[in-house]
Amino acid sequence: METVKLDDFPLHPVQDGVYEIIPDKTKIVASTNRLFNKYPTRYISAVPRFAINAYSKQGDIVLDPFCGSGTTAIEAMLLGRNALSIDIDPFARLLIKVKTTIYTEEDITFLDKIVRKMKKMKVNDVDYCLPDIPSIDKWFCRESQKGLCFLLKNIDALSKDNQKIKDYLYIVVSGIIRKVSNADEVSPKPYISTRFPKTPADPIELFFKTESLYREAIIDFSERVSPLNCNSIILDSKDARVIDSNHKVDLAVTSPPYINAYDYVRSLRFEDMWLGLASDEELRDSRKSYIGTESSKSFYTKYKYVEQSDILVPILKEIEKVDSKRANIVGTYFEDMAQNMEAVRKKLKKDGRYVIVVGDSNIRGQSIPTAKILSEIANNNGFEFDISFKYVIRDRYLHLPRAGRGGIINFDEVLVLRKR
Repeated sequence: METVKLDDFPLHPVQDGVYEIIPDKTKIVASTNRLFNKYPTRYISAVPRFAINAYSKQGDIVLDPFCGSGTTAIEAMLLGRNALSIDIDPFARLLIKVKTTIYTEEDITFLDKIVRKMKKMKVNDVDYCLPDIPSIDKWFCRESQKGLCFLLKNIDALSKDNQKIKDYLYIVVSGIIRKVSNADEVSPKPYISTRFPKTPADPIELFFKTESLYREAIIDFSERVSPLNCNSIILDSKDARVIDSNHKVDLAVTSPPYINAYDYVRSLRFEDMWLGLASDEELRDSRKSYIGTESSKSFYTKYKYVEQSDILVPILKEIEKVDSKRANIVGTYFEDMAQNMEAVRKKLKKDGRYVIVVGDSNIRGQSIPTAKILSEIANNNGFEFDISFKYVIRDRYLHLPRAGRGGIINFDEVLVLRKR
């Protein structure tokens, strides 16, 4: 089918249609997605905007069980809906909290005072208290270490009376960590390029420049959202397979992990550790709870949902002939995703939609049509297939592994399920 180029998805897309979304910048001027804009695997804001406009009304509750950088919650609030979000990573939870906070004039005045004070301080005035990052001297030069320590210590001291501003300034620091490190800035996974060595940016100068840009975003967002009387809640539950909330939701929209495709823990490790959100040991342990990872605590010995898919069962048998572990990873992924769909279904109101953005995979030579498999399982567990369509991935920031090789995913698929 021919690719249709638009600045947004149509309200009624064509089944199996292929769209290329060329963003209209005026639509994202008030979006706090500008904060920490290199979050890994973030999906385009046009997806939740389409779903929210098509399947909800003002005042409704929109859930994202894999919230990541908060794209769904931001679009929900800009459209006058209330947002519920879940994510396993502590940095992601802090990021979405900051992005969806409404800042008052008093907050911004308080922020002004802190920034002015920090600009008058000297880096040498701060004690050297480093996070316990293994091989920190490899990843950060001495000047970057001192600069980051200076910023975090003074943020703690100066913003202790306003948690909203403290959290915000922590996110500003997160936005410069990769740039002041020795790590390559193109790859989402941190590594040091020997072919293209970099000179780390000055942390103090970059902090104030980044803060100015982020401030514009939070003010724009607050001014747009404040009159709409909506809010954002990040649930204490960190497991998308068991949603612990008393809220009934009108719509769920999400972009879950790909099958064995991305190591979020490794990508966000520096941010989590510099901000004191998790230790290296805690991050290694949390990796075992991520959906679709080969580091899963345990693979299923018996499937409840996987066997419901006529497409998936023979694929797993073929993969198992050459790589039993990889077959277990694929089976576990779909079993986990089935549990997520069941958990979401329980929270959805009747006829509520679950909109899921997924991509096909190729594992050990076997093509895996993720959306079709999820549709099969969903149809056996209280959902009906509504529509699916694809969009061209234009952001080449991500080069995800496929079949053991670096590869590019050309399309994501938008799957819409309706609760029966």
